[in-house]
Amino acid sequence: MDFGSMLFRVLGTVNNCRDKAFRAALSGLGLVGFTGNRSITLNGTVNIASNTTILTSGNVVTLAGDNTNRMFTVSSGVVFTMTGLTLTGGRNNNGGAIYISTNATVQLTNCNLTANSANGLPETIGNNGESNSEVGGNGGAGGDGAGGSFYSAGNAILVNSTLSHGSATGGTNGPAGSGVFDAGHNGLPGQAYGGNIARGSGTFTLTNTILSTNLSGGCGYGIVVDGGNIICADGSLALGGSSFTNTDPRLGPFRDNGGITKTMYPLAGSLAIDSGSEIPELSYDQRGFLRPSGSHTDIGSVETMLPTLTSGNASSTTFSFTYPTLVGLTYVVQFKTNLNDTASTLLSTNVGSGSVANYSTVKSSTGSRFFRLLVQ
Repeated sequence: MDFGSMLFRVLGTVNNCRDKAFRAALSGLGLVGFTGNRSITLNGTVNIASNTTILTSGNVVTLAGDNTNRMFTVSSGVVFTMTGLTLTGGRNNNGGAIYISTNATVQLTNCNLTANSANGLPETIGNNGESNSEVGGNGGAGGDGAGGSFYSAGNAILVNSTLSHGSATGGTNGPAGSGVFDAGHNGLPGQAYGGNIARGSGTFTLTNTILSTNLSGGCGYGIVVDGGNIICADGSLALGGSSFTNTDPRLGPFRDNGGITKTMYPLAGSLAIDSGSEIPELSYDQRGFLRPSGSHTDIGSVETMLPTLTSGNASSTTFSFTYPTLVGLTYVVQFKTNLNDTASTLLSTNVGSGSVANYSTVKSSTGSRFFRLLVQ
């Protein structure tokens, strides 16, 4: 029996970039895939009311909110899993991208969540006092904003994912109403809790995950379970010994770094490189590249690729080699005359174009040279 064909038949497949097609696929048997690269803008919130798994099926898939509504609300008791997706542009007062209800479970693996927001609701002005009233009414308190990408009242599990540029802002307070003798009091402004994530209740487990640049509200809020190897750009979360707080993860911009989807590539010196733990069933990153590339898996949704020499040549007068490049990454060629030297001499720097690059130099007549290729 061809199990691959059978699986394809039961998948709810998304065959175009329309919101309607995505919602139709969700109404199937709980397993959703894509027939090609898709960038889909959701027209309002998607309610997940039954167990659902969304897979990219080897395609580039971005789900974008309309910057007005939350993207997903997961009902109580439901298990919702996503692998390899990018979620962006979700907005609500709590959980801009995903709201997890009590007793619901959401797991994201190799996902990138960026530019989602939680904005507290503004409050109205206090009532004005009547002609025979001494004091005007008080303004109302602004609403709280919690969890730019995630707000969880249930169970959240993030594995090898990257969250960045989220924001949480409190709503503006209502001004006081006027009175014949005295005005009322201005309301209090709303509070901001977690630009990327916020835990209200339940459990929130992070493993091999990066919480990067947030625009406001701190990277996270609430007590989380440290599954190991987390990088948090600020001190908003209490983490364990194998994780890092107040640490810049040194990520490049959100762009094409090769493979099947855009990512934020760890730059040279990033603690994300080779600092993760191996998860046997997770042998690929968000782009579809093998993990690990180095001594250990990288933290976050993308695995850095070690530079590879594809060919080398040494004639009587020159030495040359070629290497493949990825678009946008910087490649640096250096050399030493002694491997024990701490400093290296710069020979060339070039920005990758996706093609094979070549380096050539005149051979030294004064001894050996040790070359190295760095990716930044």
